[in-house]
Amino acid sequence: MKRRTLITHASAAAICTPNLLLATQRERRISEARIHFIRNGLRILPIALLALTAAGPYGWNLRRSFPQFPVASALLGALALNSLRATLPARLAGAVPWGDVFLYENLLALRPISKTPLPRRCAVTHDEIEWQIKQRARKLAIKNVPGLDALFRTRVGRAYATQAELIVFLRPTLIQEP
Repeated sequence: MKRRTLITHASAAAICTPNLLLATQRERRISEARIHFIRNGLRILPIALLALTAAGPYGWNLRRSFPQFPVASALLGALALNSLRATLPARLAGAVPWGDVFLYENLLALRPISKTPLPRRCAVTHDEIEWQIKQRARKLAIKNVPGLDALFRTRVGRAYATQAELIVFLRPTLIQEP
């Protein structure tokens, strides 16, 4: 790698750190947090993202913190630094609807509307924040799951799939859905 390119990328990474004075308020957010969203004035901390697939209930445990990023980063776009981290609109290219997202107490349930398999990675977006879950979906054993009619009553978003990841939109969000 050329020395100039290395210096450019290192400088860009230093500029985009969350504590930099040049960053907007969105870029100054903490770099990891639990997935949370607001629904009817209540702050909800989901415990799992559960997909009811043909192979069984697969999903992600959400009881820990995940890396979070601003959905629409003005600084990354202005400096054309998309090579450091692909922006959400770029990753949405070619995405197809995968399923609807429903809320039951503190459980997020995905009801598939597509036959495509569940992608390995997942990203969740709400308002101006995106969380990236880089783990594979695992078979989840959740106790006291209600019947399907109760589980799929309150729709809170939609999930889209690309080859590489599942992108879950919890409404509202700053990015236009495909």
